[in-house]
Amino acid sequence: MHMANPGTIAVAGGIWIGYSLMYTPMKRFTTHNTLFGAIVGALPPLIGTYAALGQVISPESMLLATYIFSWQWPHFYGILYENRSDYKRAGYTMLSNTDPDGKKALKHIYFSSMLSTIVPAAMWYTGMINPVFLAAYYFYFSKAMNSVSAFAKEGNEQNAKKIKVSSYMPFFLLLCGIYATTILNKTFECISKY
Repeated sequence: MHMANPGTIAVAGGIWIGYSLMYTPMKRFTTHNTLFGAIVGALPPLIGTYAALGQVISPESMLLATYIFSWQWPHFYGILYENRSDYKRAGYTMLSNTDPDGKKALKHIYFSSMLSTIVPAAMWYTGMINPVFLAAYYFYFSKAMNSVSAFAKEGNEQNAKKIKVSSYMPFFLLLCGIYATTILNKTFECISKY
């Protein structure tokens, strides 16, 4: 407790409560669990923002949280539709129970894909990410969208798995790009002082 400010602990605790005591039990009675889980899953950047700035929201943390929110839809639906029979056997109320061909899921994925296209450009505009990383991100993001197209044609487990697997590289590149850009910017700041 003495190593973190109380606000940071409150934000982290709120996320933990939302995830463990609300999102997880919601899987038993509503398909809206995925929306709630995506919101809660996108909030961890706010912990760091509060720790660093003493406030919950900054433009950078909101962009990162929005991206993480948008990334979770194709990623989780890939997991869900790949393992839909397991979720059903476990008694979870998931979208795949009422949407076996994935048409409703695709609407959510397409909406989130618009965010996943716009938000990284906004990150570049605000200086969060270098254009080199942004170009690599968009290249792998287009490959991920090819997986979504394959699932749209045939909503089977194999194509769902492709969505899940192809979602990792754009996410990884975006985060690496943000870290590398931050390090480069700090390095140039230090060099310019001397």
